[in-house]
Amino acid sequence: MVGEHADDHLSELIRRSMVTRDGGDRTRYRLLETTRHFALQELTRQNEEQDARARLADHVRSRFEQSLARWELVPDATWVAAYRPDTDNLRSALEWARSSADWALFVGLAAASYRYWIEAQLAGEGLRFAEAAVAFADDLDPSLRGRLFLAVGELARINSQDLRAIEALMQAVRQFEADANDLLLSHALVLLGTTLNFAGRRSEAAPIFARLETLSAKLPSSKLKAWALVSIGLWLLTGGEEVAGMTKCQAGLAMHRSCGNERGLFRSTMYLAEMVHRRQDHQGAFALAKGILPSLRERGSSLELGAQLSNLACYSMALGNTEAAREAIDEAWKYLPRDHASWHWCIIQNATELAARDGRLNDAALMLGFVDHCFEDWPDGRQSTEAAQRERIETILSAQLDRESYAALWERGRSLSVFEADVLAGFERRFAALPT
Repeated sequence: MVGEHADDHLSELIRRSMVTRDGGDRTRYRLLETTRHFALQELTRQNEEQDARARLADHVRSRFEQSLARWELVPDATWVAAYRPDTDNLRSALEWARSSADWALFVGLAAASYRYWIEAQLAGEGLRFAEAAVAFADDLDPSLRGRLFLAVGELARINSQDLRAIEALMQAVRQFEADANDLLLSHALVLLGTTLNFAGRRSEAAPIFARLETLSAKLPSSKLKAWALVSIGLWLLTGGEEVAGMTKCQAGLAMHRSCGNERGLFRSTMYLAEMVHRRQDHQGAFALAKGILPSLRERGSSLELGAQLSNLACYSMALGNTEAAREAIDEAWKYLPRDHASWHWCIIQNATELAARDGRLNDAALMLGFVDHCFEDWPDGRQSTEAAQRERIETILSAQLDRESYAALWERGRSLSVFEADVLAGFERRFAALPT
């Protein structure tokens, strides 16, 4: 397929239906399934399969290493479309590298592919690969290990595992400082500073942001600079510098738009709304979350839309607007994965507050026991917004249920199954009512 007559050879294979173009992309081709199986059998028979898989895995690693730099240069949708056809190749390369104990290749693939897993909304899968790679990184190149910890840090943050993110990002920062790699250092500082800020660890975050402000001033307009501006703005807001903080955040959101960074725009708006909500400006948080919904419905993922709707429900109830909360919950549950993980618990907790406000006190007490039990096993616990919501639920239930009944219902709720909690929340009934 190479050399002077490569195009002619390829055209002949297409004419004979042995190779076909992959959709509308004239740069990608594939074998028919029957032909692929025959070719694999022949590779195995000729003892060439392992060499072929090694070449493919090395090509995939190179391709995704290049993708990290390219991500800064092109809009998100274009970038994802370019790499999505390689999803199965990436999975295959990772599994082959692991099965063949080629740890340098396995770690390299995990470190290079994290951005794709995030942008393709497969962050859970990406984190599993990255965490598996950590066990084999100690004896490898320190710079590669630093890039792997950056990958683990961002993937963990996306998966709401802030404690793990902080641990990994601190290791990445140390390595990038030793390498004098200011670009990767800036990236790690943005993530670490944002995570520490949301965790309320301001004394640890202060030197991070001091360093980030210096480094970010040298960055050109880019997705990374947009993230840095938003991160610094959120830091200023939590310190009470409202005008300077909002100015930085708005500049970062504008840069996200100009760079075509829709994922960054959606996530940054969510972070800003959360920070505004924590400052007791529930109306401001509501306006931010509501304002981004049209774009999310048009161009966001189901998880992004569901998460923003879940937050919107919480802000609505903080404002006492039960009907707006009900509307948001009714839409959010359709999009959020009911996978017994943090977003699932959050939407059930939203339904718990709604039940309490509707006077379904027994159901609310049972659901609260279920959600409390879930968060007990979650290392990060509840974030500030969820903790404040739990206090509101507690206030309603303790005022209207006698202590013994409340305690008994709450204790029984701790042993509920996920399905039972969904039924009490009304999600199973709503699911059954959907048109087929």
